Amino acid sequence: MTQTMGLRERRKIELVSRVHQVAADLVAEHGYDGTTAALIASHAGISQSTFFRHFETKADAVFWPLDGFVDAVETFEPPATPAELRPALNALYSAHFASQDDANTRFLIWVHALTTSDVPLRNALAARERCIQDVLHSRLKAAGLPATLETILSIEYCAALSATAIRHLACNVPLDQATTKQLVQVHHQVAALPLP
Repeated sequence: MTQTMGLRERRKIELVSRVHQVAADLVAEHGYDGTTAALIASHAGISQSTFFRHFETKADAVFWPLDGFVDAVETFEPPATPAELRPALNALYSAHFASQDDANTRFLIWVHALTTSDVPLRNALAARERCIQDVLHSRLKAAGLPATLETILSIEYCAALSATAIRHLACNVPLDQATTKQLVQVHHQVAALPLP
């Protein structure tokens, strides 16, 4: 029975992975707006009902490689104090996007490269990133961490630094250590601004 379940699970992952690849290829060819769930299903050789059994929307198919990161965010255990939050978030992002050879990172490099000319795709990615930040905010709230300026900035800073690094990789200009330090310094300066 366990072997059967294992086989089913493998087949499901293979199917989902194949549909995602078809979706990605179609977005590259037709643009995000020009790619529909029906088109993805047709090119993947599956029915629309099968497509919607595995994905709620076409965005879910296109951004499927991010699901692992979303799962990690949903189970993220916030630290006890706001001061420990930024290192914890850095570790969370680094665990998933630390290596340029990692499949998740390669996917995001590909997406960011396409977003330079595909505004709808850029907007869809931004919406996905905002959802991830919203989940982080809810995790902090559930853990009793106050929604202070520091915690809000820490979440947005880590997300922005990760996205900036990946955009640079998409342009074949990886961030050097000095640039990264400058970005961190800017974050500290903004965090130190007095509230109005």
